[in-house]
Amino acid sequence: MSSSVYAFLPIADGLHWRSMNDSRLGFMVNGQQPMALRIAAARSAEAAGFASVWTADGAGDVLITLTAFALNTTRIRIGSGVLVWNRPPVITAIAAAQLAELTEGRFILGLGAGPREWNERWWGIPFDRPVGRMREYVEVIRGALAASPNEPYQYHGQHFRIDGLVRAFQRTGRTLAAVPPIWLGTTGPQMTRLAGRIADGVLLNPALSGRYLATVAVPALLSGVRSARRDRTALTIGALFSCVVDSDERVALRRVKATILAQITRDYFVRVWQSDGFSDDVARAQARWLAGDVEGALDAISDEFASTVCIAGTADRCRKRVAELLDIVDHAVLVVPTFMTDEATWLANCQALFEAFAR
Repeated sequence: MSSSVYAFLPIADGLHWRSMNDSRLGFMVNGQQPMALRIAAARSAEAAGFASVWTADGAGDVLITLTAFALNTTRIRIGSGVLVWNRPPVITAIAAAQLAELTEGRFILGLGAGPREWNERWWGIPFDRPVGRMREYVEVIRGALAASPNEPYQYHGQHFRIDGLVRAFQRTGRTLAAVPPIWLGTTGPQMTRLAGRIADGVLLNPALSGRYLATVAVPALLSGVRSARRDRTALTIGALFSCVVDSDERVALRRVKATILAQITRDYFVRVWQSDGFSDDVARAQARWLAGDVEGALDAISDEFASTVCIAGTADRCRKRVAELLDIVDHAVLVVPTFMTDEATWLANCQALFEAFAR
């Protein structure tokens, strides 16, 4: 495929939906697309005036992709959404410091635990106390980046032990920039409350309803903020939203249903969807999915369910929905579905989204 196919939108200054200073929109590059295509998407997000571009572990190595974004953009903030904790925290600290330097302060370190099965089956990490482990993981990263020969870093926790770390990262003759902002990717109230206590920002997982965000997630965050006696302005509340822009609303809804199906057996999503009143949809979709009936599983997800937890429809409808959600959160990161989506469809959906929000 020629590189011209990857140039979604002209990289030009006049294409901003909002100025870079006040934009509250981000874009997530997800899936297994070729690196050239990921870079083109990041550049197009910058051209369209988005404030941030993100990628995640599970879509290749997140650090390599973020490095490519850093080298091919100049203004947009670049974040891991998320980098999972299967790397030792000191190694993560070193990578974060180098990306902060490479981006000249544009990097956001988003961290997450990942699903239980990934931890227990693939990484050999016990998942019995994820909130405590995440708290220590963040503490070690910050402590490691503050270490020096004059003040070696010691940490003796329940999950991590660091003895006499004298430096994690240093440039001769230069002062290391401040530790990059640390955001936590969360769904459940306990990890979300932790984010309110210790993080600079939160990136709430996709396919969560506005009701859940407003009545469960944001109150949990604010509870964490209050318990730590922090100022509300110290925390940026971000959320991921699966979004498909299409003139045919039925087509758009069908595509975002794949986002729900990708998480249909994850207990932490299921509990939220059940609380939203979609227990029957979830049960039917799970049964058909587990029986190998993919199309039947998609059919089991009602349009009401999909439109409640995702964003789908015409450009005007999607812009209106995003505006409503920005009354709840500070920063909306839009994700074009990749699950059960071929490359050509993903390309078309990205182009439609950039055009819709670059006006």
